[in-house]
Amino acid sequence: MIQTKGLTKRYGKTLAVDALTITVEPGKVTGFLGPNGAGKSTTMRMILGLTHPTSGTVKVNGYPYAQLKRPFQEVGALLDAHTLNPGRAARSQLRALAATHGIRDSRVSEVIELTGLRSVANRKIGSFSLGMLQRLGIAVALLGDPKTLVLDEPVNGLDPEGVRWVRDLVKYLAGLGKTVFLSSHLMSEMEQTADHLIILGGGKLLADVDMATFITAASEVGARLRSPHAAKMAAWLAQPGVQIDQLAPDYIEVRGLDAVQLGEAACAQGWELHELTPLSASLEQAYLELTGDATEYRFEAYTGQGARP
Repeated sequence: MIQTKGLTKRYGKTLAVDALTITVEPGKVTGFLGPNGAGKSTTMRMILGLTHPTSGTVKVNGYPYAQLKRPFQEVGALLDAHTLNPGRAARSQLRALAATHGIRDSRVSEVIELTGLRSVANRKIGSFSLGMLQRLGIAVALLGDPKTLVLDEPVNGLDPEGVRWVRDLVKYLAGLGKTVFLSSHLMSEMEQTADHLIILGGGKLLADVDMATFITAASEVGARLRSPHAAKMAAWLAQPGVQIDQLAPDYIEVRGLDAVQLGEAACAQGWELHELTPLSASLEQAYLELTGDATEYRFEAYTGQGARP
């Protein structure tokens, strides 16, 4: 478990993290989101004792990181795999870490197998691709079989198979009762992976909510329906407060009435339905709606008007 209370970090006049109070619970995957400059990396570094808070507290499994007697067995972290020694072989690096942290040597082979590094375990780290580095960084994080995992952009550089592997891995570890705290800019992947979300903006907590609730709150009331009677349905349903868009001759999107109301209307009129899908926001849509005012740099879409730069 990770707990912060009033956690604050200032760099001169810049307030990077502002009185952050959160609890990251075991048994679930908690996604950590926020625009660039929101304070995510600073928060993760304070959790791991790499950055000292200006004020407030942060504890991992009940203790500040510096007071953990066996930190590798308590917290596994991936912040930047590029910090690993490029002149060492992957297996040698893992064995050295295991030896210095009282971890059995057989655990090295276990994490090599778990992270799919067996074929490159004896190669020097400096020859690794970004994806291989990420796998090795995750192997380091798992080496002590820790209770808590803090993973910053763990799917960075991975191919689709590797991304799915990380997703399945963190879900499996959360299912074992571990605390999993991870950040990512891949919204579609986070939507499939996280059970709970913590979202920062401008150093402040914007949301601390389960995934389903967050998306539902951002979703519109409405549905898409497909029917050979779509045109008749569109005419019959037209009323104040209801917006109807014709997507295809047999396909309409209705806002202002929910799927239950539309299904009941079709049944009452004897209209055959081939599809009835409630409108639902994506995590990306819900996230952008929440964080729009907290984004440091905003891209204005090119409209085709005026000269290109």
